[in-house]
Amino acid sequence: GSAQEEWNLEKCIYEALDKSLLIRQFELNKQGYDITGKQLRMERLPSLNANTNTGVSFGRVINPATNTFVTENSFYQSVGANSGVLLFNGFRLQNSIRQNDLYVDAATEDIQQAKNDLALNVALAYLNVLFAYENAEIAQARVDLSRDQLKDLDILIREGARPENDRFDILAQVAGDEQALITAQNNIEINMLSLKQQMWLEPDFPLEIERPELDFTTLDDLENETFETVYQLELTTQPQIKASEIRKDASEKGIDIARSQTMPTLSLGAEIGTNWSDFDQEV
Repeated sequence: GSAQEEWNLEKCIYEALDKSLLIRQFELNKQGYDITGKQLRMERLPSLNANTNTGVSFGRVINPATNTFVTENSFYQSVGANSGVLLFNGFRLQNSIRQNDLYVDAATEDIQQAKNDLALNVALAYLNVLFAYENAEIAQARVDLSRDQLKDLDILIREGARPENDRFDILAQVAGDEQALITAQNNIEINMLSLKQQMWLEPDFPLEIERPELDFTTLDDLENETFETVYQLELTTQPQIKASEIRKDASEKGIDIARSQTMPTLSLGAEIGTNWSDFDQEV
């Protein structure tokens, strides 16, 4: 047999990030903006279209070779091609590309924010499991202490130093401590289930987590900082704040796009075509 592998916090976070459907949704949203950006950039290129028309005519028709009416069945075909390019449209296309690029940047920040939120939720669930283990150990120690007190009391009762009624008080204390122990053990299962849900694991998955020594001394430096310092730092590092600022800039680009509708549009186009009919017997 082999020992059950213990999962540390880092592995739990990577597992949750790998299976999160919410992060996948944000990634698909960013891919949508990437596709839109490619489409907008392709609009800068000239368009090229080709067409053909083939058919049979019956009765009185126009001879395309002589442009006169004839009464005869005929077979005809036409082939054509056209091309066009946009020269100017009030900078609508340029501003649309810039706006979409801003949306791409905002979507990237959304992905990072979702990852941060998920990592924080996993860390909290992980800590809750650790605290549940600690509470269970404390509850077990209380049960052991109560049982030792009961043993000592039984000795005193046998020696006649304590009355028999005192035993009922200790029994009640032992029962209460055992109930608290069962509650603490149930809390381990509940918090463990919450951690599994964050990682999209099955409820019956045999998860064993690593229980490191908790060290809170690293928080001393943060506690010495003022609220304003911490707040200003968060404004520059939080992806959610960055995404909001980027979307604000994108909305301002929308104003320029709307103004472009009041300006003229200039485009260049060319078309070529030819007709053929079996009426024309000569080249």
